[in-house]
Amino acid sequence: MNKKHQFFFMAGLPRTGSTVLSSVLSQNPKVYAGPYSPVCQVMRDLTVGLSELAFDEMKIANRADFSSELIKSVPELYYKNVEQPFIVDKNRDWLHPRNVALLKDHVTPDPKILVLTRDKKAIMDSFKTL
Repeated sequence: MNKKHQFFFMAGLPRTGSTVLSSVLSQNPKVYAGPYSPVCQVMRDLTVGLSELAFDEMKIANRADFSSELIKSVPELYYKNVEQPFIVDKNRDWLHPRNVALLKDHVTPDPKILVLTRDKKAIMDSFKTL
């Protein structure tokens, strides 16, 4: 599969400004920063969902690399209709160490993760205001 996108990943607690940042980034015609995406969860599900039997059968068929190729293809497949070269994939779970490892193993050895932070009290105050 030909890679046509460069991926960035966004994570952070609710009410930290990820929606606003996505809107600002999307003003650049070269950047796609959409809503919360399922890419992280799909990649994770594939990682834990492929059974040992499936792995063994892939090895027998000389396709031991198939599971990695399948997991690696998820971001490009999900965003296949996006024309912009830069994509910001938004999911709070990107910060979990197992998901950072997933990115390093299957997408890029040096993932760029935007982490939005905000004081906990300010987050709680913003929920109260809602």
